[in-house]
Amino acid sequence: MTLVNMAQRINVLNGSTGERLGELQSRRLTELVQFARTHSPFYRGLYDGVPQHVTDPAVLPVTNKAVLMEDFDDWSTDREITRDAAEAFVSDPEMIGHKFLGKYLVSTTSGTSGYRGIFLMSEEELAQAGRINLLPQVVDFLKKGIVSGAALRLVRGRLRSASIIATGAHHILNSIRLRSSESGRRKGSNRNIVLSVLQPVSELVRELNAFQPVMLSSYAGIISILASEQEKGTLSIRPALVALTGEGLPTSEYARIERVFGARVIDSYGCSEAITMSRSCEHRWHHILSDWIIVEPVDEDWRPVPPGTLSHTTLLTVLYRKTQPIIRYDLGDAVLQRPDPCPCGNPNPAVRVSGRAVDLLRTPDGAAKTSAALVVESLAAKVDGIRQLQLLQTGPATLEVRLVPDHRVESESVWTNTLAVLARLLADNELEYTLKRGTAPPELSPGGKLRQFIPAAPSGSG
Repeated sequence: MTLVNMAQRINVLNGSTGERLGELQSRRLTELVQFARTHSPFYRGLYDGVPQHVTDPAVLPVTNKAVLMEDFDDWSTDREITRDAAEAFVSDPEMIGHKFLGKYLVSTTSGTSGYRGIFLMSEEELAQAGRINLLPQVVDFLKKGIVSGAALRLVRGRLRSASIIATGAHHILNSIRLRSSESGRRKGSNRNIVLSVLQPVSELVRELNAFQPVMLSSYAGIISILASEQEKGTLSIRPALVALTGEGLPTSEYARIERVFGARVIDSYGCSEAITMSRSCEHRWHHILSDWIIVEPVDEDWRPVPPGTLSHTTLLTVLYRKTQPIIRYDLGDAVLQRPDPCPCGNPNPAVRVSGRAVDLLRTPDGAAKTSAALVVESLAAKVDGIRQLQLLQTGPATLEVRLVPDHRVESESVWTNTLAVLARLLADNELEYTLKRGTAPPELSPGGKLRQFIPAAPSGSG
């Protein structure tokens, strides 16, 4: 079978062609809604009065993180799952990489709403999440990599991969990669390393130079910093494949990363609720994997907006998630759907995400050291009792901390721990900031989103 034939076969299997796609999506939505009604007390009550046979998500009510977390026990379709047990599990760093109840991988996130989410996935759901995107990406890479020589570099490099992630926190990707790394060590393999995004850049550079990965994956902001180190000559690696996730970058930055590393760059749009939602193309559009993912760009009243119009928010339905069904879930992302067919030929809806631009923390001389979002996420994971958290840069080397403690925890201890841990995180990244305890609550956008980091206004503005 040729690579082109393989790609066509995968596209058909994934339902990514016209009428086949619509049929698959409708059938899978019907099955998911029926399953949720049967096994989730939350959805059984929420869908009282909704037609029994649902093929259009627009007839269903909207959910969000705060509501699902509040009804955590009833939301889950496995009656063994409880909020108390899940909270106890994620509060123990020794359980990172282990399965909750021996069955589920766990991901936590503070998210842009400011409410911590706890999301569980079975091995079957995780495998499906990988299948819907991995095979097409591999085939696409091989088709282009054979021409460019990148595929040969992968083989010669024995598929050595380096993942730079938020270690020390409960994330599904973290759990997957830690388990993969441990499995490799048990087999005597040293082809995979996992590094922490909160290591100083100098340490990351040293370890990557020593390991020489041919596959490199991390958050977009970290890859951008490493590309600058490669340009300076402190980093000297030659990956064939670079995979980015998380924050968005300017289009020109993706081209710079490809040029600096001489690598194929894959960018994905995802979240804890849906690890991978799209497949990027050479025109830097995210094509929604719409045989398994439904994305609805809507206005503030949850009415659909036409393609070409920036949405107020996005409603997400994940058709393979049944442990904790995600159905018409207010994701909070503003997206722009392409109004015309994408020149790449992918028939799936193409979007660009607004408001995910990377914010970097820098030294006074302008050297980028880490992503502000990653520092906030790590801080929320390391300190118990944070409900909402925001960093406001009030000067070149000054950060104001805005915090809402959980009402169940003594607020002064939360503040003390937060400031102490933040100071250590910054020092670990060779950053010197004066920290100020804020008196105002975190600032929300008009749409109710919490921007976790607000950079200083450019000099001369306002």
